[in-house]
Order: sequence, then C-alpha cells, then structure tokens
Amino acid sequence: MPVETVVEIVALPFDLYANRKGTHWKLTVEEKEQIGKLAGKVLTKHVPAWMDQWGDEIALATVLSMAILGRVLVDIAKVREIENKTVIPQFNSYSPNSNMGETS
Repeated sequence: MPVETVVEIVALPFDLYANRKGTHWKLTVEEKEQIGKLAGKVLTKHVPAWMDQWGDEIALATVLSMAILGRVLVDIAKVREIENKTVIPQFNSYSPNSNMGETS
C-alpha cells in the first residue's frame, strides 16, 4: 500500500474531528510524514495483500464511520443538554425524595 494512502487514512479521523472541534486537531505535515512512514512499514509487515485490493473500500468505510459517529456524538450531547435544563434553574437539584421544607 502506498505511503500516501496510509497517510490519508490515518489523517482522516483527525481532519473530520478538526472540522468540529478546531484546527488544533489537524495533523501537521511532519506528523503525517512520521505516521505515514511508520504505519506503512507496519502495514507492509502485517497486513495481507487483500489490503491493496480493498484499501479504497476500507478508506470509504472509515470516512463514513467517522462522519456518522461524529454526528451521533453531537446528538447525544444535545439530548443530555436538553435533559439537564429546567424551567426554574434554582430547582435544578430538587428531587422528590429530598428534604425540602423540613427543618433540622
């Protein structure tokens, strides 16, 4: 598998996350080169020839998975935010079993 392809696959999750959380998540050119060289060696050593045949499909599955996962996480965060809001903020910690109104 060409080193450029490995770099694209490795950098993809970082790029997608950077689109949501900021450019500090993007890999630098130096990081891409270092990771690409090392990942290329590891893949050449451990990954069978089918990776050359199915590399594009694996890259597509990775892109789709990261795109979907990112959106699912945003949806989960929105639901949690909505669940934590109350109409009257000072009663955020109220629970029916609390000792409200009781004096000690």
